[in-house]
Amino acid sequence: DSMEKVEDELDRLYEEGKLIEETKSFITAEKIYRFADSNLGKRMAVAARNNKLYKERKFVVGFPVKENAPDVVVQGIIDAYFEENGSIVLIDYKTDRIKEGQEDRLKERYRSQIEYYKKTLEKITGMEVVQSYLYSFALNKEIEM
Repeated sequence: DSMEKVEDELDRLYEEGKLIEETKSFITAEKIYRFADSNLGKRMAVAARNNKLYKERKFVVGFPVKENAPDVVVQGIIDAYFEENGSIVLIDYKTDRIKEGQEDRLKERYRSQIEYYKKTLEKITGMEVVQSYLYSFALNKEIEM
């Protein structure tokens, strides 16, 4: 709720080794604060107050590729998702250095990753993923997939 709190939290994350030094010039307190103040950030804050925000969820799940063949095992970490109105909203943070107007490039690059995340969440939670977003820190904006 303030730039000072964001700066303190970033310092703590760097000290604990949860963020690497190379990101300091790119993931700034201002960028984090802008995200928190965005429409998506505000929706996440509401979900957090209702204990329906989930962050950094590790998963390992099998998906069938074709009939009578072994499942393909997919593992990863979902940055964040939240429950809203009985369904799921998926968020994946991106630090790719892109410029305004290159959103489609980013969407194409991560389309299959987001599809696996959606299938995984639907399998794990039993709920439908109705919206998915990339949040670009380079552009300071959410990109609906």
